[in-house]
Amino acid sequence: MKIVETFTRLTLGAIGALGLLAAVVKRGPKKASPESLRLLKHLAKNKSSSVPELSSRLKLTTDETERLLAEFEKRGWVQLSGDQGAAHVRIAAITRAGREQIP
Repeated sequence: MKIVETFTRLTLGAIGALGLLAAVVKRGPKKASPESLRLLKHLAKNKSSSVPELSSRLKLTTDETERLLAEFEKRGWVQLSGDQGAAHVRIAAITRAGREQIP
């Protein structure tokens, strides 16, 4: 009898965990913060921009801009050109998912 009870508890626990996981996955990616929306709106208006141009226009440091863009790329909101060395300037372009973040 104990084996059946243990199996039932484990099964119900697994079903509950799967339900929580499904709820988290269903929510999708986190929405853009108000500060991040400025960058997304600029890219939506201009289609693409270089990292130095974004930094200058939005009055952000290059490091801040690159950090935001790397985060956005992970979320699928922007696409960055490949990094081909120090002399290469990366270009950021907004994606459809990025446009959906803009209210």
